[in-house]
Amino acid sequence: TEQEKQLRSFYSRLMNIARSERCVSNGRFFDLMYVNPVSGQFNPHRTYAFLRADSHHAMLTVANFDGMAVNAAVNIPQHAFDYMQLTARNTCLLTDLISGNTQRSDISPERPVRVSIPPYSAAVLRWKI
Repeated sequence: TEQEKQLRSFYSRLMNIARSERCVSNGRFFDLMYVNPVSGQFNPHRTYAFLRADSHHAMLTVANFDGMAVNAAVNIPQHAFDYMQLTARNTCLLTDLISGNTQRSDISPERPVRVSIPPYSAAVLRWKI
């Protein structure tokens, strides 16, 4: 069916990211769930967020396990910047490795990163360090 083809395509893209992105295979990991409690812009029962980074790129992955699209605001604490050796940046260009779309966003402990995610999908936002 068409739905099965879309699901296969999604998982194929996801597996290619896991295989080809150095920050996934060799990078540092930081779970963001403890700084993103239940709110009008984040539901930790249906949404999962984490960071990965290496010396070249960082990635914010946000998974939506809900049957409805989500507009999430993801907090990244200063501790994550310190641990991941990241620098806060204004108007950073983020590329979603799942959809291919780009967006500009501040990457800062002061402001959440806003991301739209289709139902039962994810966004894998990568930026150059």
